[in-house]
Parts: sequence; C-alpha cells; structure tokens
Amino acid sequence: MLFIPLIFHLCRLKKNNIFQTQFAEDPCIGEVSIYFGKELNDFLYSTMEKTRKALYFVCQFLEEQGYTQTLRKLTSESGFDYGAESHSSSISSGALMALIDSTLDDERPSNQRQHMLPVGDDQFVNEEYCCLSGFSSGANIITSILRSDGVLASACSGKQLYVFELGNDIKRTVSEAIPRSFDHHSAAVLALDFHPVDKDLFITGGMDRVVCVWSLKCSERPLASFQNHSKYVVRVKWSSSGKYFATASYDRSVCVYRQQENDDNGGFELIKTLQHPGCVEAISFRKHEDILIVAVRNDNRLWIYDLTKENITECTFLNMNAFGDDYVSFTAMDLSLSPDGQYLLVSTDQHRIILFHISSGDQVGNYYGVLNDEYSQPRSCWHPSGLYFYSTSDDKSICVFEISSGKIVKKLKGHSGRVRDLSFCKDLGLLVSSGYDSTVRFWNCNPDIPLNSGN
Repeated sequence: MLFIPLIFHLCRLKKNNIFQTQFAEDPCIGEVSIYFGKELNDFLYSTMEKTRKALYFVCQFLEEQGYTQTLRKLTSESGFDYGAESHSSSISSGALMALIDSTLDDERPSNQRQHMLPVGDDQFVNEEYCCLSGFSSGANIITSILRSDGVLASACSGKQLYVFELGNDIKRTVSEAIPRSFDHHSAAVLALDFHPVDKDLFITGGMDRVVCVWSLKCSERPLASFQNHSKYVVRVKWSSSGKYFATASYDRSVCVYRQQENDDNGGFELIKTLQHPGCVEAISFRKHEDILIVAVRNDNRLWIYDLTKENITECTFLNMNAFGDDYVSFTAMDLSLSPDGQYLLVSTDQHRIILFHISSGDQVGNYYGVLNDEYSQPRSCWHPSGLYFYSTSDDKSICVFEISSGKIVKKLKGHSGRVRDLSFCKDLGLLVSSGYDSTVRFWNCNPDIPLNSGN
C-alpha cells in the first residue's frame, strides 16, 4: 500500500530535480546500489516511522479491547512485532482513542475544550508519607476515609470494619494505633461514608445486602440497619446537607433515605426506591444541593434526581456522548465532583476518564493513561485546588493528572496490589489509598522532590 504514494512522490522529486540517482557497482556482491538525496531519505524514514506508529496504535487498541484473533492476524500480515514494541515503548495506554478524541476536540466549541481550564501550580501529592498495615489479618482493604480530625475508617473484604483515631500527627501514631472493630456485617463491607455535619455518624454497605447507620460512640451495634436491596450494596453516600443518604446496588436500584423529623436519635427512613435498566455502579450528590447523580452499567446517560421535589422519581439525564448519540462504548464506574462543584469527573471501564461541566452537561476534557477494563473498579478523587486529580490504575499505581493539559504529571507507586479506593483529606493535606495488598497508604506533597521523578 505504501508503494503508490511513494512512486508519485519519487516522480515529483525527479521532475523538479530535487534528487540525483547515483549508481555504483558494489565490489562485494557485484550488484547495483542506489543512493538517494537527503529529502527522499527523510521522506522514507518519516513514512516508515508513521506507519510503525499507526500499527502500534491499532495493535494497542486491539489488545486493550480483547480482539486477540484480529491482533494476531494483523501482526502476521504486517510483520509488525507488537510484543517487542510494547515492551520498549513509552506510549501511554489508550493512545488511539486519545488521538481520535483530540481530533474531535478540534470540532467542538472553544468553551468545551480542555485547554480553557486553569493551569496547574505544581502543588500536588508526590510521595508516600506513611503506611498502615497488619490490622486486617491479610484481608483486602476495600475502602478507607480519613476525617479532618484524624479519624480513619477502613472496611475489609473479610467483613471487618475498623476505626482508628490517628489524630493530626499520623506519621507518629500510625505504627501504634489500636483500632476499634464495628461488627455487624456478615460479608465484605464495600462502601462507607462519614456524615458531613454530625461527626459521630457514618454509614456502611456490603455484600450481605445490608446498610448500617453507625455512631462512633457505639461499636457493638449500629443505630439502624436496613435490608432493602436484593444484591450487593456497592455504594453509600450522604447528601451535602446530611438530611439524605443514598445506597446503590447491583439489583439495579438506588434506595433513598431521609432523616426523620423530631427524632432525637437521628433516625432515617426509606422514602423511595429508584429502579434503573442496569446495575448501578456509582452515585454522587451535587455540592450544597440535595441532587443525586446515578451511573448505570451499559448506559450512556447519567440519571439526575432532585430529592427536594415532591415526586423524586422524575429525573433529567446527562448524555455522556459528546455528540448526543445513544451509542454505548463505555460504562461510568466512578463519579467525583470538583471542589467548587462545577465539574464532574467520570472514570470509565475503557482507559478513559471524562470531565463534564455539571450545569451545561458539556464534555470538557478527556484523560488517558490509566489501565482499566470491564472488570476494573476505578476510583478518582480531586486535589483540593481543583487543578489536579488522582486516579487508580490496574498496574497498581495512582496516576496524578493535570486538569488543563491532560498529562500524567506523576505516578505514585508503593502498593503491591491493585489500588481499590482513593480519598483526599483536605485539612490534613493527605491522599489516602487502600488496596489489595492489605494496606492503607497516606501520600503528601514534598516540595523537595523533583516534579518528573518516579513517572
């Protein structure tokens, strides 16, 4: 296929006397060697390099999408050694999709483009501060949240739920902290969240289909326990006001609970079960509003509910496809609102993270470089400045993205297993990660570390 454009180019160069063809008999083999001028040599090299890169992008895409037979056929026909190239290449995952998205981005209105976002200030988490381990009896740490007063809650795959009082000097207390155990769940605890106003309250949900409301003052039993789901409870989340909380399950439903009036014990009651066409993967509440956002597997829409309305089942939709079509090419697996509440970060199962302007629904940016697939459980969280975000990757690292450029400015490495959860404690300036190596790791910003180290 390369010979046709090559011949035309040779003819053009010859017509314009741009190169001379020199013939010389090779004394060793008695054959004729052909030497070309510099422009043609540069053209040949450029063409071959572009072809090699194009083959690499396509092979990478086929591998990431699981098209193994097609990949094998392509490498056989082209003679391209993708295995050797992939081991030595520095090209990030999702390269072809990033290239396509960059082309599409040029067609969008300027107010939807990533480069309009504020530029980073080089102040982001760049080193491991300390590590908490040895408390879970080898069980995976599924989720962890650190409060501003140093209270850490960690949930494990072995149904354990632990609360540590680490205080403000975590590096000193982490090695000697003794946790309290909150025992009620009969299977792995998959999600937890602290109340935004009442520091004593937090909620949990697990594989046993149970949702619990806890008080830190009482570890023996929960204040309330609900079993309104028929499958795993994968997400629990308080609204910003603390008047509501929502739970999401693989039974395709979201249960919404409201605080009971005139209840001195802070009791909650189920007010509505919202049904969806697929398993619910993620939920989030808008900042300072009782508006719930729901992500559903194999759905190109986000479902948005206003809980203050009389009929909360009425919802609006945010179409995640940039051109408004209904094609489903990914699933939204995680939702994270920016610190100012203007943007929504959507982590997908396709090596891709998408940034939306929450009010307009416009797709503002796309980010590539993490390793995810349909079996991944990606998590992302924002830096308090709103200039960076952190995202898990299946290569056991945490990627630090600059919002404006879309570049990975740092990879945080320390976990020996997949990172399962991320959260940021603004007041203590710490990123908290937990994962399948049975550890909780704390990361901070060290200004003495060069910005390009460890990438």
